[in-house]
Amino acid sequence: MNNIYSNYLPLVTITQSMIQSLPVSLRYLETQGNNFQSVNEGALQFMPPNLSYIDAGGNRFLYGKYIHDLHSLKTLKVLKLNGGNNLHKIPTTEPTSTFSDNCWQGNSNARPKPLIFNLPPNLLCLDLRFSGLAYILSELTIDENNSLDSMILSTNYFPVLQGPIHGLFKLSKLFISGCFVQLINERMFQNLDSLQELRLRNNELDYFFRDASRKPIFRDLKNLKILDLSINALTVFDGDILKDLDALEEINLSQNNMWQFNISISNMSNLHMLNLSHAQLGTLPLK
Repeated sequence: MNNIYSNYLPLVTITQSMIQSLPVSLRYLETQGNNFQSVNEGALQFMPPNLSYIDAGGNRFLYGKYIHDLHSLKTLKVLKLNGGNNLHKIPTTEPTSTFSDNCWQGNSNARPKPLIFNLPPNLLCLDLRFSGLAYILSELTIDENNSLDSMILSTNYFPVLQGPIHGLFKLSKLFISGCFVQLINERMFQNLDSLQELRLRNNELDYFFRDASRKPIFRDLKNLKILDLSINALTVFDGDILKDLDALEEINLSQNNMWQFNISISNMSNLHMLNLSHAQLGTLPLK
């Protein structure tokens, strides 16, 4: 037997004994849509030795210490934990307790340690498209010993880009398209000065850009060359949105509903592509 399909198990915690009951020949494991919330610490090391695919989407996994056991899954190539319905901030500290055997264990009074995500040191592209992620994209710290050049988060659910993101000093491409983004905090991009390409197409940023109290969110992106804000239902694009972005080469504002475009682009000596197609503009009052 190489596959197990499980539609429902009324369990909360995945235990070592449950894992050890799986056949050693198992390569694919699908447990979507159950009531799993946690995994006993240390249990993952008893997974079948040739397991390469796990889809545990649509469960209720809580953030716990078991995440540090994922490194024991040496043969795993695909891990899907998508499909949750709740919206949370990304955790910034290590868990001080864990959910095990239907109860919380650990010292809830212990001082939490900062959580630092570790990436493979030679990883160049992290692609999480269509992963079912649903988060407020809050402060995120990644170990600076990484080579990440591209991060693709498109087609998930990130209504708020809060940030900041720490540790991605080599990141040049960031795609957050089709993520229902409605709000961007001024700190979101403050540590991403190496960024050269930013794709925010197909979001919901009209009200955000119409807000007079909005801060200049792109001001730290001094090396940005490509900015894509197409398909955002934008009606107004003015003020200091693109202030100090002198390195810009391409701006895509196509397929919006803009009736006003009052942006100074005269200082952009490197700009060679401005896409305003299907934007319903009556005039181009470029300063």
